Amino acid sequence: MENRPPFKQALTFDDVLLVPKASSVLPRDVELTTRLTRNITLNI
Repeated sequence: MENRPPFKQALTFDDVLLVPKASSVLPRDVELTTRLTRNITLNI
């Protein structure tokens, strides 16, 4: 078995450009809650 990296290409933050576009999603339809631990949730 060869010992080589599983990916042939890697990207960094500077390699990617996200261009904003119009969206049909409204802010009231989005939930930005994440669970940090079993008892702690973070609401952004």
